[in-house]
Amino acid sequence: MKLTVATAALLGCTQAITNSTSDGKSEVATWVDGKELYETRDDRVCKESNECGPDYVCAEHQWEYNNQQESARGCWHKSICKPSTLGSFWMFDGRAIQFWCDKDDMQTIGPEQNYGDLAYPIWEAGAQHWDEWSVTCSSHDECR
Repeated sequence: MKLTVATAALLGCTQAITNSTSDGKSEVATWVDGKELYETRDDRVCKESNECGPDYVCAEHQWEYNNQQESARGCWHKSICKPSTLGSFWMFDGRAIQFWCDKDDMQTIGPEQNYGDLAYPIWEAGAQHWDEWSVTCSSHDECR
């Protein structure tokens, strides 16, 4: 199964970005070299849900905290697509995360009860954080 950076961060498996305070005004993202999680660039994303394995979907996601943003496409448990959640959740420390699930995947999964319990330590936000998914950065230098 392919693991996205957000998944790794959500599960505490990476330390690529840390917060540092400058002049006590606000926190900024600071790049810290870390171990590469993937063998090749192609392992970092999925194109279709059939690449993800049983009970997982390929979905776009976006998260934000302290003016730091990340967006990507990756494999996530189907529970994040449950229609009643709007794909929008809160993580620890007020971090916002939202998923955009493919309508065909949702039709294949079927009624609400087929999505199962939420597989991650996040809770429903009750409203969407963003109207649409967008790329937060497309090169290493943009993400520093």
